Amino acid sequence: MSSSARRSGGGSPSPTVSRASSTGPACTPRSRPGLYPSLTARQNLSALASLRGHGSRHAAVIEDALDQVGLTDVAGDRVRGFSLGMRQRLGLAAALLTRPRLLAIDEPANGLDPAGTRHVHRVLTDLAAEGTAVVMSSHRMDDLAALCSEVTILATGRVVFSGPVSKLAAESGELDYRVLTSAPETAREVAAETPGLRVVRDRGPGLRPDPDALVVRGPVPALDELVVRLVGAGVALRELAPVVPPLEAAFLALTGTGPAETGKTGEEDGR
Repeated sequence: MSSSARRSGGGSPSPTVSRASSTGPACTPRSRPGLYPSLTARQNLSALASLRGHGSRHAAVIEDALDQVGLTDVAGDRVRGFSLGMRQRLGLAAALLTRPRLLAIDEPANGLDPAGTRHVHRVLTDLAAEGTAVVMSSHRMDDLAALCSEVTILATGRVVFSGPVSKLAAESGELDYRVLTSAPETAREVAAETPGLRVVRDRGPGLRPDPDALVVRGPVPALDELVVRLVGAGVALRELAPVVPPLEAAFLALTGTGPAETGKTGEEDGR
């Protein structure tokens, strides 16, 4: 799948997802799908199937759509009692009734817990694998990373990036990485002596202060060298992860909202 990003209203830019265009039936479920709260999930889909002319086949089509989005067990429940995530999945089921060749969807993971998000991702991936063109708008970079092979990002009405996701990740430049080891002080000394790396203060957004954690800044080859040196010094590496994921850092940099505020954790330690 390819993806894009758009700016909506007066808010900040947000990334979007898509696959190559195709011909055939199209469907666009809304981020807050219009549903009849007094009807059950099955009755809502039945009403839509009748309008779309499925005729005698509509029962089988409905059950298949409910199964695909994981709502079979609550198909007989009234929608007024559904959570936002369940309504999102029911809206996706409504879109699947037409077996669309083109599916445009906004924020598919909105309101979903991790299990529900994974389920929806699987449905969209399967659709794309079967030839459906999927156009998805989302501000969630984990959606983009999980679903897209290409991305286009728009900010303030202009295209700031268009290309493969791997190329987008490369736009993040040097990132800050959180390093957790069995010997923090020794690790700090090793990191300070590693060419291409700088030790910075642990001030990452959303990070709790951790005296045992070390934050370093540098390119991937320098991180590889750090790992080699830590192992050589007899220090066990327990965690090595970017403070801000590469795609998010690249997005923030391209849209003018970073990386200074987000991708960088703080001032250099001076060591």
